[in-house]
Amino acid sequence: MRFASGLVSGKLVDKFGERTVLGFGLFMVSFFTLLTALSQNYSQLLIFRSLGGLGSSMFSVSAGSLLMRSVGDDYRARAQSLYNSGFLLGGISGPAVGGLLATISLRAPFFVYSITLAMAAITALFFLSEKKLGKKVDAPTTQIGQTTLSQAFRLRPYQIALVLAFINNWVLFGLRSSILPLFVTEKLNSTAIIAGIGLTIGALIQGIFMLKAGKYSDVKGRKAALLFGGVFILFGILMLAFTTNIF
Repeated sequence: MRFASGLVSGKLVDKFGERTVLGFGLFMVSFFTLLTALSQNYSQLLIFRSLGGLGSSMFSVSAGSLLMRSVGDDYRARAQSLYNSGFLLGGISGPAVGGLLATISLRAPFFVYSITLAMAAITALFFLSEKKLGKKVDAPTTQIGQTTLSQAFRLRPYQIALVLAFINNWVLFGLRSSILPLFVTEKLNSTAIIAGIGLTIGALIQGIFMLKAGKYSDVKGRKAALLFGGVFILFGILMLAFTTNIF
């Protein structure tokens, strides 16, 4: 749902503004998460979680746009790294907190998630000051200087950025999250606990270097940071391919 609604969310941000789309997106996820907690069968669970994906897409797109608007170019990568660190911290602490709540009830994590999302939505709608968000970039009144999506797809830098983003997310979120645990348990004959420890250590190391990477990108340039990071990802994948034990 997030993939399918990404372009729609972008148009909503252009029309209604980041703060409005951010708040309503969070409210949507909160509402459908509450319905998920109250679902009575798997079909309802799947439908409510899917519908929540639209709100999640609205949040992701508007938050990214808001970040770009609020921070100058000289500090943009550092701001992005700090923003990503928040997701990383949530990814590390979320399973632990969710596991504790699940001992009370399997529905409890969804209720708590819904409440925290509602609080975030209220903050976005009523406590984010428009004056502190930076100058809003208005759509041009003429076609001069306006780049359409089809034109952007023909731009070489944009094509490269899309490919790199796909590879990065495929490796870090697809391969690492789904294949790596199976590789540890099936091929290396280890346990799921070891796989979890490895993922946690990796997340901690990523968090340690996140802000440094942002500063490097601001100082040395985006291309240098992309090249440096891409080489490290490639080296890590090659090391995994030839790994014979957990050490």
